[in-house]
Formats: sequence, structure tokens, C-alpha cells
Amino acid sequence: VILDAYTDLLKGTAKLVRDHHGSAVTDAVIEQEADEVIAFEVALAEIVVPDVDRLNTTALYDKLSVADLQAVADGGAPGVISWTDFLNSVFSSVGVTWDGSDEVICFATNFMDDLTALLNRTPTRTI
Repeated sequence: VILDAYTDLLKGTAKLVRDHHGSAVTDAVIEQEADEVIAFEVALAEIVVPDVDRLNTTALYDKLSVADLQAVADGGAPGVISWTDFLNSVFSSVGVTWDGSDEVICFATNFMDDLTALLNRTPTRTI
């Protein structure tokens, strides 16, 4: 019921935005793309670490180098996320740069594998 209401909200909002801007996008296209977004969100929810598994924090947190994080992420889908580029972008405003030898704490590396695989198989427009 909640998912249906959310889907209706997403589709209705997209149609309002379309109408406001005078776009020629059809209802059929909006419905299809909204369904793809919902499917992506459902798939994302399915790979999130369950609450019960979060109780063992020692098992969840891995200290690893950025290069090792990249290897973990590339296991799901090589090249989808460049962690060095991402970290350098995020920290550029404070003058911090990252390379492969810097260490990070990674929460739930299994999630990283699944996330990169999901991102790799999902069209950019849907994300």
C-alpha cells in the first residue's frame, strides 16, 4: 500500500512538473520511467544490510586503503565508482587529497559489492 502510494506520488509529481514546463513527455513515458525508479529503489533497499546484521560492528567496519576499497568496489562492477576521484572531489574545498595508500573505514564491504553491481546494471537516467 505504501509503495503504491509512493509510486502514485512520483508519477503525479512528474506529470505536474511536465505540465508546468509545457513538456511533450507522454504519460506513458512518465509511468515507465517512474516504474524504473521504483524498481531501482526496491533493489537498493534489498541490498542494504539488515538491522540485525548491524549489531556486530566489528564485522561491519573494515579499515582498508583507498586502493583496497577500489578493489572491493570493482568486484561488483569494475570502474563504476572511482573512489580516489570521489574523495578528492569531496575534500577539495579543504585542501585534502587522497591516493591509493590512504586508509578509510568502510561500512559493510558486501554492500559495496552489491551497490556497484546495481549501479552498473541500472541506466544513468534511472539513477
